[in-house]
Parts: sequence; structure tokens; C-alpha cells
Amino acid sequence: MKLGLGLYRHQLDAPHYQFARQCGCTHLIIHMVDYFRSSHSNAPGDQPLGDDAGWGLAGDQDRLWSFEEICAIKEEAAAHGLQIEAIENFDPAHWHDVLLDGPKKEQQLENLKTIIRSVGRAGIPVMGYNFSLAGVAGRVKGPWGRGGAEVVGMDGPCDTPIPNGMIWNMVYDPQAKPSKPTPARTASPMCISAMCAARCRSIRKPSWTRAISTCRAC
Repeated sequence: MKLGLGLYRHQLDAPHYQFARQCGCTHLIIHMVDYFRSSHSNAPGDQPLGDDAGWGLAGDQDRLWSFEEICAIKEEAAAHGLQIEAIENFDPAHWHDVLLDGPKKEQQLENLKTIIRSVGRAGIPVMGYNFSLAGVAGRVKGPWGRGGAEVVGMDGPCDTPIPNGMIWNMVYDPQAKPSKPTPARTASPMCISAMCAARCRSIRKPSWTRAISTCRAC
């Protein structure tokens, strides 16, 4: 077993590496996606919360994470005695048409392969991903932890339809035309992750596609 921390993009710096070492960590799982870019509801230094507006803008569709960029982060972490065990999540800007079967699907698949090759070439053994339409919505924070510590919780399902131009709670196309309003559907309050939708038994006649289109709290 390895003791490690997960660090968001804006936390990939010397003070956070030092904090990880002070906690006795030897490994990191890092995020290259900036979940706080141009967000109206999320502030760096906090955890991204899921409201109807999403987390913010996805990255640059035409700029892939380079081998040199990944190596620079790995080397800085190593200088603090930390090994990067994995990168968590691709940027939705790089895979939205893979999920939606859009016109850029084939090119985005090739770009993802390029990123994976760069990650492997840099010596990072794991690349995690989650191609889901819905991110995590309905997430709130409050003093519910031990001793009144502030933690993240869920405040029921969010039934607002996902806007055009958004996947995984991030906006990949700010110029997308608004979608036509559709009646809200009742979702299961038991769902806590998009990945649970495929096996959720509390939604009548469940299927993966119907479940996640119904429940943004998944």
C-alpha cells in the first residue's frame, strides 16, 4: 500500500508537495484538468461544487498535454521526494465528441492516444478516465465532519437538463445554442456517481444512457 494525496491542477506547486511530504506521503495522483477555470461558483483552494452552471470552462481543444509539460511536473514532484502514480481524468475539451459521436470523434481519439503515449513515455504508470455525460451535481459543503470539519455532501438529485455545450459539468462550447426545455424527471436519491447509473435499481427499467440523462446527481 502506498500513501498519497490527490492534487488539483492549481495545487501542483512546491507548498503542496511539501505539505504532502509532511503528511508522510510518497505518491501523488494529480489532475491536469483545471476544474476552476472561469468558474462562477468554484474558487481555487476549494473543491469543485456541482450547480447548474457547471464547474467552468474546459481546456483548449487544440492544445494537448505535452510530454515536456508532464515531465516538468513529474520532475518537480520528484525533487520533493514524491512519485506521481497516476493522472486522473482527461480534459473534456479533448473527448467531448468521443462521447457524443460528434464530427471531431476520430481526431479526438487520436489525440487521446497521443496523450496516453506521452504519459507512458514520462514514466507515469496509470491514466484514469471517466467518459460520462453527467458530472457530479447537487454537491454541497458544510460542517458535517468529525469535530465540525467542513466536508462535501450531496443535497439530493439535480433534475435540470444538461445544457448544450456541456459534458461532465464542464463547458466545452460556450457558443452552443440553448437546448429546448424538457420536463424534469424524478431521479433516485440513492445514486452518488455517474458510474452507478448502469447498476442502479431504483430507476424504473434502468439503462446506462437513460439513467445518466435522467439523473445529474449520479
